[in-house]
Amino acid sequence: MSLGGKLDNLGWLLTDNEFIMNNESKIYQCLRNIIKYRNEIMHLKAYFKEVEWEISEEETEDGIEKGVIWDEEFFDSIKRSVDQITADEYDKFYRAVSELEITIVNITSKPPVVENDLFTKNV
Repeated sequence: MSLGGKLDNLGWLLTDNEFIMNNESKIYQCLRNIIKYRNEIMHLKAYFKEVEWEISEEETEDGIEKGVIWDEEFFDSIKRSVDQITADEYDKFYRAVSELEITIVNITSKPPVVENDLFTKNV
């Protein structure tokens, strides 16, 4: 079973099928995004790509300095969405994981279970 599937089954598993995961919850959506980023990192596929580049020569006081000029589009194309996560998103991820932890602790240690943003009644 996939990690997303395990998240989906967490509600009924912890509550004997009384509650299910509320997939419209902002917390749930954030947790799914974390899984998406995790999968992107864990299942990274390296592809070979033909790129344009050229050797540059620049005259300096010490002589001629050689370098390589790469195609900027190449570097933009290999950036993953994980490389572009903002600080605000990291904060949301932290809050979502913390809320999941609190919910699990409450369910397992303080019965009876009540409906909340993350879990909804299984009808």
